[in-house]
Amino acid sequence: MEVEATSYFIGVIIGALLVGGILGLIPFFIAKKKDFTVMGVVCLILCIVAGFIGGILVAAPVCLISVIVILIRSKM
Repeated sequence: MEVEATSYFIGVIIGALLVGGILGLIPFFIAKKKDFTVMGVVCLILCIVAGFIGGILVAAPVCLISVIVILIRSKM
């Protein structure tokens, strides 16, 4: 029973890192292209944290909002 719980939590952690990391790369590369490298790194970290909190259901809106903020900021 203990091995199954450990395997489950390892899977949750890896899944959260993958979901948050992959979705976080979208605003990261957009920000890097617009010369907002620091903002891109912050958005990447936010997406990873959101992936830990709620998986893809939270990380996807964070990604979308990050992209919108970067695009609005780049037009200023």
